[in-house]
Amino acid sequence: MSTIAEIEAVLPKLTAVELERVEQAIHNQFRQRGGGIIYDDTYGVETEADLIACADEAFQACDKVEAKLAEWATASHVEKHTPVPRAKPAPATTPQK
Repeated sequence: MSTIAEIEAVLPKLTAVELERVEQAIHNQFRQRGGGIIYDDTYGVETEADLIACADEAFQACDKVEAKLAEWATASHVEKHTPVPRAKPAPATTPQK
């Protein structure tokens, strides 16, 4: 059995306190290795990969909105019928006395 599989197999058996210790140990490993850490506090670390994933999700959402706006703008500027010429208004007349 691989080390990862062994760790995953024992996690469900751990108490909440033991899980917190495991989480802290993992955070410490990230800190010791130092590569790609952007943010580090008592709650954990945030890596470059985390930020890239968040940015990608945000950009995909923006792309969907832009596509909908472009579709709407195109549809709103297309003539859906043949224009009908409008009658010119009659010239104003002045009242006679």
